[in-house]
Amino acid sequence: MALDIEKANSRYVLRSECRTARESVEREVSSLDERLSKIDSRLWGLVMLAIAQLAGIALLLIRMLAR
Repeated sequence: MALDIEKANSRYVLRSECRTARESVEREVSSLDERLSKIDSRLWGLVMLAIAQLAGIALLLIRMLAR
């Protein structure tokens, strides 16, 4: 009987530890997802800026060649 109670207690502890670990991993993944989203938006901003700068350079070259 004592052995059964000990097994039940150890299973409860293991489930509790697994639940805690899973919740911790879920929080970390959520945090990383938010950070990745911020990086992604900043990257797209830099890409758009680079395209605008290349377009400006292309217009300057066209004007110089047209003279």
